[in-house]
Amino acid sequence: MTTEALDAWRGWVRDWSAAHDYSTLLRLSRTGEKLAAQMDAGLVPVRVAVVSSATIDFVLPILKASLLGTGLRPSVFVAPYGQVLTSLLDPDGPLARFQPQVTIIASATAHIPGWPALGASLDEVERHIDEICRSLLEPCATFHERTGSEIVVD
Repeated sequence: MTTEALDAWRGWVRDWSAAHDYSTLLRLSRTGEKLAAQMDAGLVPVRVAVVSSATIDFVLPILKASLLGTGLRPSVFVAPYGQVLTSLLDPDGPLARFQPQVTIIASATAHIPGWPALGASLDEVERHIDEICRSLLEPCATFHERTGSEIVVD
């Protein structure tokens, strides 16, 4: 890598670390991807999958650039919108074939299946929460056992 390219990379990392608003982060994410494409060494490849019950596209450039800023070169797979359980449980599906090292599960609160009745007791609410957690965590455990992917649940 040339001194000029290394200086540009260091400047980008500094700017990225100081940025706080979405438009700046988005602009810097594009710059970071261009700089990373020009680098021939130094970044560690990582396969990251994102599985979400909601639209996640607006987060992806920030995620990729954040990983670049930590020295990782991400390959990112995004499962089809709203296909969290289907994607995790399909042993031959595109998510499993991607073989992610890390899988991020983003479930929107509005998509949580069912809500306890308004007058439910604390025991009923806790039982309901346990069922919801089990309905997501069991497929996550199955996917982890099958692929070795670390799972991050929001």
